[in-house]
Amino acid sequence: MILQILFIPLMMILSGIIAVVLTLFAFSYHPLIGLAAIVGWAILITAVGKWEWRRIGKEMDFDDRR
Repeated sequence: MILQILFIPLMMILSGIIAVVLTLFAFSYHPLIGLAAIVGWAILITAVGKWEWRRIGKEMDFDDRR
């Protein structure tokens, strides 16, 4: 039961650690590849945020958004 509740936060933490390690590896290979990795992560986070905002917006009434 506890593992079911903590699965998503643990996967988010693990994914963040993997993202940092991959970004550092990309910077060690070539600085431009490292910058491309950071831009990629920023685009991914922005896309997920917009998707989540639209998903939550559809579930709420217009008055609940304020």
